[in-house]
Amino acid sequence: MGRFIFSLFAILISIAIFVIVVIPRYHAIQELRSERAELVSAVSSGADLRVRRDELTRQYNAISQDSLSKLKSLLPDSIDNVKLILELDALARTYGLPIQNVRVREVEDDTGAQQSTVVTDSRYGTTRLELTLEGRYDRFRSFLTDVEKSLRLIDVESVTFTAPEDEAVYTYIITLRTYWLR
Repeated sequence: MGRFIFSLFAILISIAIFVIVVIPRYHAIQELRSERAELVSAVSSGADLRVRRDELTRQYNAISQDSLSKLKSLLPDSIDNVKLILELDALARTYGLPIQNVRVREVEDDTGAQQSTVVTDSRYGTTRLELTLEGRYDRFRSFLTDVEKSLRLIDVESVTFTAPEDEAVYTYIITLRTYWLR
């Protein structure tokens, strides 16, 4: 009988040691193995990313400086309203259309809040400008043609004009939208 109790006691102690020590360590080892697999995968994808980065860097460096400056004119990395207004003013003056008034028009975003610069996508933002010009119609058309052909990405959203009865000089109010990278 003593042997039986001793054997039963030894079996119970073995089971307790197995449950208390071995099973938790086994789970810890399994977690470490899965963590190791994730790290190996991360290192592998890091190497793939380095190769892709090097490839993109080579492609970027192959672009000429002239093309890069044109791209930056098309879609600048920051909004520079003053520079844009000066460029539009110089263009308008070449056609004898002095800019009478410039304002950054307040626009509502998706939340209904008023703001002058709207972010329509996380990658780029848009800004609306309203210009008031005075001059003859044929010169205004030439001005719009040059705005259309300019390197800067500009949308003409609206054009309104008034004509005095006794003169051939019109007053134009033009709303422009321009884009910039974030």
